[in-house]
Amino acid sequence: MDVVEMSDIRELMEPREGPCVSICLTTHVSGPDELQDALRLRNLIDRADDQLARGWMRAPVARDWMEPVRSLPLDHDFWEKRNRGLAIYIADGFRKTFRVPDRKSTRLNSSHAN
Repeated sequence: MDVVEMSDIRELMEPREGPCVSICLTTHVSGPDELQDALRLRNLIDRADDQLARGWMRAPVARDWMEPVRSLPLDHDFWEKRNRGLAIYIADGFRKTFRVPDRKSTRLNSSHAN
């Protein structure tokens, strides 16, 4: 589990330029469903690519923009430290990832701040 500090909350609340993406995913600590978590994350990352390409940037640029999280579904070390929920926040030059103890509904949000 990652401890979410007040400094993390302040950092997440800072105004940012350009697109922002939030990915929240229910994950499984053990059992057969844990194998699906990485696939579900990859699918959410692909959906974020699509949303960015439809709303704010060309598809190749969107794919490059999401690159900081694209390796997570295949990162075995990352998945060894799983918890019941995963939250990922991405903006230009910014990425925060939290493994949290409570299950969050799986969702993807993208927006553009000016």
